[in-house]
Amino acid sequence: MMRWMMRWLLAFLPAIGMAAAPDGAAILRTYCVACHSPQNRQGGLDVTTREKLLQGGDRGPAFVPGDPRASALIQRVRQTAKPGMPLGGKPLPEEQIVILEKWITEGAPFAEALASPAAVKKPVAVDHWAFKKPVRPATPNTKSAAWVRNPIDAFLAADWEANKLEHAGEADQRVLLRRLYLDLTGLPPTPEEMRAFLADKSPKAYENKVDELLSSPRYALRWARHWMDIWRYSDWYGRRPLNDQRFSHRHIWRWRDWIVDSLREDKPYDRMIQEMIAGDEIAPNDPKTLRATGYLVRSFHRFNRNVWLQDTVEHIGFGMLGLTMKCARCHDHKYDPIAQEDYYKLRAFFEPYDVRHDRVPGQSNINEDGLVRVFEAPPRKGGIEPYFPPIYKDTFRFIRGDETNPDKTPLSPAVPSLFGKYDLHITPVKLTAEEHIPDLRPFVREDLLREADLDVRNAEVALQTSRRLLAQAEQHARAGATATARDAKPTVDYATKVAPLFNRACRSCHGGIGASTIAKGGLMLTSLDKILKGGWKHGPAIVAGDSRNSPLIRFVKGELTPRMPLGGEALPAADIDLLEKWIDEMPPADPAKALESARKREALAEKHVATLNLARPAVEARIAADLAKHRSQANAVDLAKAATEAERTYARAQAEELSFEAQQLLADNKSAAAKTKFEAAAKALAQAAENYTPVFEVYPEESSGRRTALAKWLTSRENPLTARVAINHIWLRHFGKPFVRTVTNFGRNGAKPVNQPLLDWLAVELMENGWSMKHIHRLILTSSAYRMASTGPDTEHFTRVAPHRMEAEVLRDSVLYLAGVLDESESGPDIDENDALKSRRRSLYIRQSPETRAEFLKLFDQPDPTDCYIRTESVIPQQALAVANSTLSLDAARLLADRLAAKPDFISAAFETTTGVAPTRDEVTESRRFLASMAPEKARVMFVHALLNHNEFVTIR
Repeated sequence: MMRWMMRWLLAFLPAIGMAAAPDGAAILRTYCVACHSPQNRQGGLDVTTREKLLQGGDRGPAFVPGDPRASALIQRVRQTAKPGMPLGGKPLPEEQIVILEKWITEGAPFAEALASPAAVKKPVAVDHWAFKKPVRPATPNTKSAAWVRNPIDAFLAADWEANKLEHAGEADQRVLLRRLYLDLTGLPPTPEEMRAFLADKSPKAYENKVDELLSSPRYALRWARHWMDIWRYSDWYGRRPLNDQRFSHRHIWRWRDWIVDSLREDKPYDRMIQEMIAGDEIAPNDPKTLRATGYLVRSFHRFNRNVWLQDTVEHIGFGMLGLTMKCARCHDHKYDPIAQEDYYKLRAFFEPYDVRHDRVPGQSNINEDGLVRVFEAPPRKGGIEPYFPPIYKDTFRFIRGDETNPDKTPLSPAVPSLFGKYDLHITPVKLTAEEHIPDLRPFVREDLLREADLDVRNAEVALQTSRRLLAQAEQHARAGATATARDAKPTVDYATKVAPLFNRACRSCHGGIGASTIAKGGLMLTSLDKILKGGWKHGPAIVAGDSRNSPLIRFVKGELTPRMPLGGEALPAADIDLLEKWIDEMPPADPAKALESARKREALAEKHVATLNLARPAVEARIAADLAKHRSQANAVDLAKAATEAERTYARAQAEELSFEAQQLLADNKSAAAKTKFEAAAKALAQAAENYTPVFEVYPEESSGRRTALAKWLTSRENPLTARVAINHIWLRHFGKPFVRTVTNFGRNGAKPVNQPLLDWLAVELMENGWSMKHIHRLILTSSAYRMASTGPDTEHFTRVAPHRMEAEVLRDSVLYLAGVLDESESGPDIDENDALKSRRRSLYIRQSPETRAEFLKLFDQPDPTDCYIRTESVIPQQALAVANSTLSLDAARLLADRLAAKPDFISAAFETTTGVAPTRDEVTESRRFLASMAPEKARVMFVHALLNHNEFVTIR
């Protein structure tokens, strides 16, 4: 009997848990394997075997045998260590945690490895409002039915009633129209426009004005600046004066123009995102669409590919998803259910992309102009000299964010797991011949040959000039003339007056401070010797003592085309007068020396013409060989041989010309310059190799389709964030405050939305109306809410329209506009930031980068292109001083005062033009007293200048 009882107890004990360990592995199978398996090691942790748990992840072993309290696994599930587990899910029940603790106490035994995650993986559970798809809520009933014009008003009124709040009432019509104009066009209404609006008594007068302004070209320019803030637009920078591309890229201004064009045509917001992320895959043969990929070009970082892709991923998170993805670069997100591997899987969408420049019609030199866009490049190692970044084949998770310590398990592109399962449909895109060899387009050949012909013509003109100057020098020498000093001392000093002018106006093309190596057309304006020597394109820049026949003067006057400075504002007459005086006061050179220099210059010009006459056939032969090769023509081999021989002949002539110039320099005791020319000659000879140099750039024939898949997910109805984030930005810029105060963080650690029902209603409205931003603008602008006054207490519930100062660009543009000198021409390269007070173009076109911003605009909180999702509004003394003392406002005051002088009521006209409202009786009295205190013309200028400094001018109410 006793033996039977012992056998029974021994058999029963395991069943009641006295001898067998609790089944903690089953809990891991249920809650942990989906994220911590060999295929999906979030945080570097695999929980499928005891050995893997002991090996642990990025933060060390998952458990300490026999000591649950010291085990990271228990600390995570008890959420005494962050982030708590399961990530994004409900906490484990206490009884299951107790089982895990007992299991670890017993040493964490495994009967077998846990099942493959494919069998157990499920979407991460999320309960946060922003991670659920927006659903259109019913429009609430409200006691303020008479005030409600559209659903926006109903949602706001319901919120006010729930919180026992009062709204501000309707704004004065003058205030409202000025607000509307500045909001939609960035420019104030004219007095004539104001009077016409006030006189229009039709029921739809205001709505008609909204439609008119939304259709105005100015709307696209105004709102392009907002989206440029959000998308971090930056012109290229990083030693730009030295033509050194380090960040962003040259010609990125074409992306800015794409933003303007897209807004003007009301391109759907989802389509805009798709084109920016994957325009090269969606429309690979459409240059207008390819401009959009400047969004990805913007993140270019020459010296670190990982920083480049880091910026790409994280700013898509900030600007499009409203998520702080950067936290997950080093570890699982502390607040949101974003695992570290999710971050790198998002990066995998962008791993292959690179930047290239395609030629544009009319310009063969991509440094001068071109289409900058993205494409997918094959893997490569980076270069050191000249430096270029690598392209990696695979995407790896960086352990603790350390790029020198990658986890060598390749990751594939995937949507972050918090959004659940989404079928990406990644389909490779096959590219046509012209799409992956863009130089096959006919205009490229035409432009290259036209450029070669133009070089010959310019060299022949320079030769003619050299021969003319030689003839003059010979005539002076035969006459026995001797150099004589001028009686009068020159009044124009080169060092203090002329050199600074060249540095200010010409350095980007012809050298100067920070750009000493740039010499377009061979011309340098950095010293008197180089100016007198001139360039290979047009010969000497000046003729001493003869400004009338000096090419420099003829170019800046526009007598020769193109007018110089190229692409910039014409030189002021005072500057041209200064240059003419400087040249005319310059004593002629010694006749003997002048004759020697003229002979050398003429001989070198002849050499140059001879060289360029060989350049054209070489270019033509290389183009023919390239065409034959890429079209698989039967004569491709013969054409390649002909191209090789033509290029050799040209290279030998080029080397001979350079050697000839070096010998001239040696004769003048300029050994350093001669050495440089000899080195260039040797390099030219080295180009005469066994095979010709291809003219056409060739790129891969296929793009992976990854970014197209991502773009479609970003803009799908399955994505709960994209539409909400867009609405939040639009609302912010109309009302001065957003629904979600943390505009880049809709996650669990972000601010809760004010009036989420209205945010969701507008998000669904955007998606269901073709993602039309103009539709959303119209709804907001025609609501009673937008027409509210800016007075009253400030609350977070939008009970008034927040007054705010004009943005930097609006202030500058409005001053120019009121003065009647604003240049509203569109498109084109960026304008030097140092010319912001001289240029009349809209501020949208002033150069802007993290290291180059116009000082006037910067003072008024111009956005930092590194990160400006919401603008700050500072108040500092320098702002008042800038408006009071800048040439911009002083010149504008004079011009506006002259325009208003003939008005019958100058005071009222000045007030209405600048502030949009009529002056009060007290203001009229004080204004009359001031105007009578000094000479009329001076008084009017000072009066207008005071109004441009008035708070009511710079404030939008």
